[in-house]
Amino acid sequence: MRKFAFVGSILVFAIPLFCDTPEELIKETAEEILTEYSKPMVTAFGTAMGTDFIDRKHHGCLGFDLDVKLSWISIPEKAKTATYEISLGDTLDTLFTGNTIFGGSNPVQGDPMRLKGLDLSGIPFAVPQVNIGLSKGLNVSVRWVPFQLKGTSGQIFGAGLKYATDDYLPVLMFSLNFIAGIGYQYFQFGDITKTNNINGAVLAKLGISPPLLPLSFSPFVGVGVENTSANFKYDYEGINIDKTIKGANTFRGVVGLGIDFLLFDVDVSYNIGEMNAIGLGIGIGIR
Repeated sequence: MRKFAFVGSILVFAIPLFCDTPEELIKETAEEILTEYSKPMVTAFGTAMGTDFIDRKHHGCLGFDLDVKLSWISIPEKAKTATYEISLGDTLDTLFTGNTIFGGSNPVQGDPMRLKGLDLSGIPFAVPQVNIGLSKGLNVSVRWVPFQLKGTSGQIFGAGLKYATDDYLPVLMFSLNFIAGIGYQYFQFGDITKTNNINGAVLAKLGISPPLLPLSFSPFVGVGVENTSANFKYDYEGINIDKTIKGANTFRGVVGLGIDFLLFDVDVSYNIGEMNAIGLGIGIGIR
């Protein structure tokens, strides 16, 4: 691991990070502390990208829906601070507790680096998504959106494929389907990082269609797997940083409810994982 220049002087004469955006905060971060400082952000973005990407809706050939996917990613307290270790030589290490990028706007007492965070309790996300039915239960999903977070711009692009079974409960008013899907998403954040996310999910959906009413209800449950990694490239104190960091999100459970009314649909979900998320999908489609 590279040692950042004059580390002893930095520890003695630490300069606060007078920054306003996530990109600026990261650019002021040495490689020795980059992983612990930025990992919660990678995890949060991976959680956001996997929330309701593989959803409960499915269509026949050339059926489609256009949705807006909204999500709120809750940042747990444990993700706001981290323990850092800086090597000063072959035998001397310095341990201290400091903020992560989601931590407080004031440094943690005793932190020689005086690391500051964005002081966030959660992150909102919104992305449009189109789902198109193919043949034999197959559906394809595509999403793309540019965004701004605390003054830093970025974009998300994703594509996925899912399969829906036939009805396993062919009785009046009720239906039962299983849905499995996999997706890939690319996430660019500022000029310094690019993130890749692969996720998959299996859902069980119970359809309830009351007679004489133009609406139906679809409670669903599922499990998912995901892998997120971000590559950071920037210059710190004349040192070129090029580092890949993996998110802590690997598994999630999901429970939710879908409501269909004529051409309109609404989905609400709660996702349980390394970081919990609330998802809301609002759309219009033709089955």
